[in-house]
Amino acid sequence: MGSQETTSFYYEDMLKDFVNTYVQPITNWSRAFSPTMYFGCNVEDISTEQHVLNKVGSYGSQINRIIDVVSLLIPTLKSMALSNKERCVIADFEQLATQADEASSSFRDHPPRNLNLEQVDEFLARLKTLAKADPERYREAIAHIRTGTAEQPE
Repeated sequence: MGSQETTSFYYEDMLKDFVNTYVQPITNWSRAFSPTMYFGCNVEDISTEQHVLNKVGSYGSQINRIIDVVSLLIPTLKSMALSNKERCVIADFEQLATQADEASSSFRDHPPRNLNLEQVDEFLARLKTLAKADPERYREAIAHIRTGTAEQPE
């Protein structure tokens, strides 16, 4: 009883130094039923990252907007004199854009079965953003939602 025995595993000392120096895992419990774990070197920016996600949208939506804009520029780039390496970069980008579209489409074709309140809240936040950014598209979206959710006669 006088001494406490601790159990360790083979790589514990090596991992302890690695985790404390490089990884610094942090769990954000603000969403207690769906905690977010952060692994990285810039964990001091977690609150900034979360704020951007709450205000702007997911990383996926941010990246999709960037892909859309770059895709608009591709025809102009292709009309220029480019090196083989530059043409390969464009081809790689186009492949990435195609794969992102295909992944998104396949998900939409087989959406998750349960819609949770967090997803509804995210959708409502995006609608509010749309209302400020593009009132006409907002009105169209609301009209579409009303039409789609109207009581249907049986």
